[in-house]
Amino acid sequence: MRYYSLILNTNKEEIKENARVNLREYRYDPVYVAVNNYMDKNMKNHMTFCVYREGENVVFSTFSFDEKYEQFNDVYDYLIGMLNETFQIRKIAEKPEEITMYQFMEYISEAKRREYIYNLNGLLKSSKLWLYDYYKNAAEFYFHFEEKIVSVKNKKKTWLFDECFKK
Repeated sequence: MRYYSLILNTNKEEIKENARVNLREYRYDPVYVAVNNYMDKNMKNHMTFCVYREGENVVFSTFSFDEKYEQFNDVYDYLIGMLNETFQIRKIAEKPEEITMYQFMEYISEAKRREYIYNLNGLLKSSKLWLYDYYKNAAEFYFHFEEKIVSVKNKKKTWLFDECFKK
């Protein structure tokens, strides 16, 4: 799984005015609940999207996808196209930034705390956060678990081998 943060140049008033769907069908108030519900119901498999906080004329969101099935450029284009078609959100404040599973979980927790999410279990399952909870709540492991973002260079390697094992 890959996790990204995304900052959109919009606010809730613009979303209310420009939405091409009836937001009441997706739990209208607050508006971000409708956005999250719509995206949850209409996204492709192996992808998730969530708005978790509002700033001054910006909206903070996060998304994830399974790199076994999708590539970043395809997911990003699909997501931006969907936001543009449905909510007419055309401006992105910053390029998406890759984040860790822990950061993604924190953003989802913030959205839950602000009551922007109603289908939390589906989002956790789709983004494979149940795995994080497994490691977080497990008893002592016989190994050290550390979370890191794998670089593109290391991802392309098909074989990882430490020379120390030869001895």
